[in-house]
Amino acid sequence: MLLLLIVGAVAIGGFYIGKRGKEPATAPNKSLQNNIDTSNSYSPTSTPKPTRLISGGVSKEGGLAFDQFSLEVPVDWSIERKTPAPASEELAIIKGAYELKIFQAATGGALCLYPGDPDFEGPSSRYSLFAELTTQDARILRRSGSDAVGNTGKVGYTICQRNTEGSFNQPTSYGHISFSLPKNYDKEILGEMDAMIISLKKQ
Repeated sequence: MLLLLIVGAVAIGGFYIGKRGKEPATAPNKSLQNNIDTSNSYSPTSTPKPTRLISGGVSKEGGLAFDQFSLEVPVDWSIERKTPAPASEELAIIKGAYELKIFQAATGGALCLYPGDPDFEGPSSRYSLFAELTTQDARILRRSGSDAVGNTGKVGYTICQRNTEGSFNQPTSYGHISFSLPKNYDKEILGEMDAMIISLKKQ
């Protein structure tokens, strides 16, 4: 009798373990998946444009926590640098109506929120679309925004960075990063801008 009870218990246990093993994994957040900006995400081309390596950023001796950095810029983009205030730098990378700006200065930050994220009482910005980009030094960023045209008649994006807790914030470790594009922008040029972000590396 004891032997029959042991055999029965093993059989029942095996049945439930097998059943649990067949249960589907938890589905990903569909509302978030549906808002990933895959159409505009950077994808490498077989014939990339020639680039030049440039550097930027302010020394931490000036009191800022941002990193100095380098990135690859296509040769047909122009570079403009400004120092709006002591211990600050505004680096603008321009091609016609397209502009990528990296700004380091003593400014505040904000949490970046996406579809499915709960509201946050502190400083925050909510974005309907994003494209995830990983830099040369393995930092995970999101080009965040929408295709809505702003008051300036342009489309704007903000770059947010994932922190150790998994949420996203701006500014990034490289500073405040923004894109400005014309209303009917060329997705190939947007891809060049994404590629510049991917090439970012701490110096």
